[in-house]
Amino acid sequence: MIELMIWSTFYLAAAFVAQTMIHEAGHYFFGRGSLGQCLMLPPNKEPCPFILPTIGGVVLNTLTAVTAMLLLWISWEYINFVHCIGISLFVFYGVGFAVMNIIPDREGYNDGAVLVSLKKDDLARTCSQIQMELVQDLMKGKTYGEMDVVKLRIPDGSNLANPLIGYHKIMECYHYMD
Repeated sequence: MIELMIWSTFYLAAAFVAQTMIHEAGHYFFGRGSLGQCLMLPPNKEPCPFILPTIGGVVLNTLTAVTAMLLLWISWEYINFVHCIGISLFVFYGVGFAVMNIIPDREGYNDGAVLVSLKKDDLARTCSQIQMELVQDLMKGKTYGEMDVVKLRIPDGSNLANPLIGYHKIMECYHYMD
């Protein structure tokens, strides 16, 4: 019984961490497929591809969950019960991550909501590209005050309810506070 609890606890944590890494790897993999967008360096072309990098994590979570479910289904009689629990948890987290990220949330923070925001508004796509460039500068040690304020400004009357545009306005505020 203790062994079952130890293995279950291990699989609970390992499956969660694995699916988290797979999700982020999906953004990376599909971002690299769109010429480096994932590395916070958008391609110098219009329009910048945004669909696959945005939902890449959902795609990989789904693919790995389905693969693990098929593996379990094909070989369940040969796999120890405890390991079946581990594979089942991996499937559960994979499906859970995919569903949680593809269905847009009200606050606009998951992948589905970001995709909707990007599809609705050209300014949101522009803001997203600029934000990726600015994150690269932040990672190099630049402060908000050292950033080009022209890149941070958005037109008056812009839809600040769009999280990408609203965040851009917040970055402009950070520039002035810095």
